[in-house]
Amino acid sequence: MKKATNMIKVLVMVAMVAFLVSGCLITEVIQSLIVAAGGEFEATITITDKTADANAYKGVLCILAPDDWEFVSGTYNSQVGTGAFELDPTTPPTYGDIDAILPPPAGMKWIRLLSDAAYTNEANVVHEATVKLKAGATTGTFPIGYLVTKNTVDMLNSINVLDEDNDNAWADTSMNHMVTVTGAAPAILLNEAYSRGTDEAPDWVELYNHSDAEVDISGYLVYDNGGHAGTKPKKAVPAGTIIAPWGFYVIVTDDTGDPADFGLSSGGDKVWLENTSGAVLDSLEFGAMDPAESFQRVPDGIGEGKMTKPITRGTSNVPVKLNEAFSRGTDAAPDWVELYNSADDTLDISGWLVYDNGGQAGTKPKKAIPDGTLLLPKSWYVVVTDKTGDPADFGLGSGGDKVWLEDAAGAVVDSVEFGALQDTESYSRIPDGGVWQVVANVTRGTSNGTGTGVAMQPQIIATWRLEQNYPNPFNPTTQISFYLPKAAQVNLTVYNLLGQAVREVVNARLAAGAHTVTVDAADLKSGVYFYAIKSAEFNATRRMVLIK
Repeated sequence: MKKATNMIKVLVMVAMVAFLVSGCLITEVIQSLIVAAGGEFEATITITDKTADANAYKGVLCILAPDDWEFVSGTYNSQVGTGAFELDPTTPPTYGDIDAILPPPAGMKWIRLLSDAAYTNEANVVHEATVKLKAGATTGTFPIGYLVTKNTVDMLNSINVLDEDNDNAWADTSMNHMVTVTGAAPAILLNEAYSRGTDEAPDWVELYNHSDAEVDISGYLVYDNGGHAGTKPKKAVPAGTIIAPWGFYVIVTDDTGDPADFGLSSGGDKVWLENTSGAVLDSLEFGAMDPAESFQRVPDGIGEGKMTKPITRGTSNVPVKLNEAFSRGTDAAPDWVELYNSADDTLDISGWLVYDNGGQAGTKPKKAIPDGTLLLPKSWYVVVTDKTGDPADFGLGSGGDKVWLEDAAGAVVDSVEFGALQDTESYSRIPDGGVWQVVANVTRGTSNGTGTGVAMQPQIIATWRLEQNYPNPFNPTTQISFYLPKAAQVNLTVYNLLGQAVREVVNARLAAGAHTVTVDAADLKSGVYFYAIKSAEFNATRRMVLIK
């Protein structure tokens, strides 16, 4: 058994096959040593079959991992065949009860995989397997182990339990590996890649901040196979680079004069993202690309990647989003949701679907947008969801509801879940396509504004300032005013005496000027609360009292 190579990450491609006679050995493991919680873990396992095999059986690969880890994908390759790994659906597995022979430690489990095909082979064939797992939320340092068997016949009677070199092993283990899971799930993710660049407009990749806080990405690294293999340097994000909440950042990968430049192959490539601690946060692997398309995650950051038009460099990959919802409709003016097109192009949304829990569960049809519906650039489209006579009508609950938006290809591109609304309120993105919040001014079919649904006086403001709320004490609503001498990303949050956030009032980039927001505390208990404003250049906190 060979010990793990001391590398921070992993990779490779190639396989595992099927055999019946003796001589299956794990000769090398290259794996991630650090991974962010919720991030990507990769391992490459090299297996040598010492003897010929005239019997075709599926190969077995088991990985000892923490309980909350998930199998994402796996591939194998050798002189005798290539393919993918699949989860073993049987309990116990057909090759034997591994839990009884090698019981996993507390908090750990065996992820049991099978090759998708079976092969015969000559002696001394080398197979290489690459497996990708998603780390769970539990942080700490964990043992990682690997087991291979020659086939799906019960091979565990000859398992190499001593973890020593043994040419006669029909099953082999490599149990001396560790991984450290750090921090929270990564907020910064690879979001889009373009490989058809020119000398004037080179290749690029786009990062996305999937969080409501700005993130300093100074020193983050982006690289392709050269950087991954260590044959060339990794491309670093410049010092002082900050991505705003739900914001985007484009890295030009080629022709910048940086020794770490790398071109993306138009026939397909893979890109990794690494933080300053050396943890791999994310990767994107894509195939051949046409000049008019890019590889995009839909929805941004968390969706499956696919080749998509139009190219959305530096902006959302979902140009059409849910933008506003109104749940306090009447018979004369029913409930509705609003869509917004953030793109510079007119988009055809014929056949797109809007639905609530009934459509999601399949207990009723989904509401379709009529054929021929075009959404102009930077414009809005209102879908009346109730009392139209459509069998797919659905009312929005005044106490809260959830709505999904699905494109004509059947992909969910957006969703929103909101709580109770007053008669005069809607749930809106501020600015259009931005951060969701309850607003006191309903803006059906028009812009939600650039502030927070608040009054903004066009006066010159010289200093940052947070005012005392008024009225104070209050029940159940009060107003908070603040002043910005220049445009800024602002967060205004209400906290209880334990320091727990109970209401996010503002999380948006606002223009310079005076701003006033309304806080509705109808669902909060009487007591003392604090509200805090934060921006890159200004922080302040004040006290307020709710009396019911």
